Parts: sequence; C-alpha cells; structure tokens
Amino acid sequence: MSVFNKTYILPFKFSIPNYTQDFLDQTSKFKRLLKFIKRYLYIILKGQKNLEVFSILPEHKNILWINISAPSLGDSLMDLSSRIMLDSKNVDLFTDQKNAHIYTDDHIFKNIIPK
Repeated sequence: MSVFNKTYILPFKFSIPNYTQDFLDQTSKFKRLLKFIKRYLYIILKGQKNLEVFSILPEHKNILWINISAPSLGDSLMDLSSRIMLDSKNVDLFTDQKNAHIYTDDHIFKNIIPK
C-alpha cells in the first residue's frame, strides 16, 4: 500500500482549527481502512495506479495540468492556487472554455487549452 507523507507544512505562528482529530475520534479504524481500500482499488481498476506520482522530480520538465472538474471560477482558482510551486516547469493547462481566459496572462502556464 501507499505511504502518505506530508509534503509541505506552512510556517504558521498560530494554530489553525481543523476537525481532523474529531473525525479520527468519531470514525472507527475499520471504516477508515475500508474507505482507503475502496479508493485504492478504484485507482487500480481504472488503470491509473501507474500514473500516481507523489512528487514532481527534477526530470519532470513538461507538465499538463487537467482542470475540468471545477467549472466555476472560484473552484478553478482554488484548485490551481498551488501552481506557483511549478514556476520552474513548463506547465500547460487544459481547462473549461469559460475559465480559459482567466489564465491567458498567467506567468506559470505556457499554453492554455480550452475544452
């Protein structure tokens, strides 16, 4: 099975409230394991296990970011907010037609491909 690692921790000076511990306290280990297994099997059955990458390595120069699951403006901006971390890469964006114009002058995306 996969190993989950924290990839980035922001240096906050104060505590940010979250409900992770409440969820863990209220949900049995069996239910959490079952949920993980179902998602893991789904990835395997869809043939996407070999596409899973936990880190972008230096040899990954060209990236195609597919963003068609967020058709609204706000969702699209939130989903793509981490694009600044790919500043040194050649990143193309495939997104919905109505959001494509938002990213035409973005300095991270080299090409915008509307759906």
